[in-house]
Amino acid sequence: IYTPWSSWKIVARKDLVGSREVEEVLEKLNQGIKWFREHEEEAVRYISRELDYEEADAREWMKGVRFADDVRGVRRSVLERTVETLKKAGVLVGEGRKLEEWVGSMRDEDEEA
Repeated sequence: IYTPWSSWKIVARKDLVGSREVEEVLEKLNQGIKWFREHEEEAVRYISRELDYEEADAREWMKGVRFADDVRGVRRSVLERTVETLKKAGVLVGEGRKLEEWVGSMRDEDEEA
């Protein structure tokens, strides 16, 4: 099943967006992604041993997975496609909020994931 959004997004209450605590979590995630990319063999071993996947499945998954260079923000086009999909599914009805009201920060369109 294809969805117009990535497999996960990070959410925080509006009053916490940009706070030291949230920024620390986002930076730790960025560091983890960087490590994962730089240590592919160790990542495959971890996935197969700790997450109960076959090593071949983990390797195949690694071929197609993409991670953002920075987990902060979301691209406008992703929000637009997501809202359009949810409207078609009947989950969202009417005009509702402006896209900027849904996110703490927008990402440039040319940025990864």
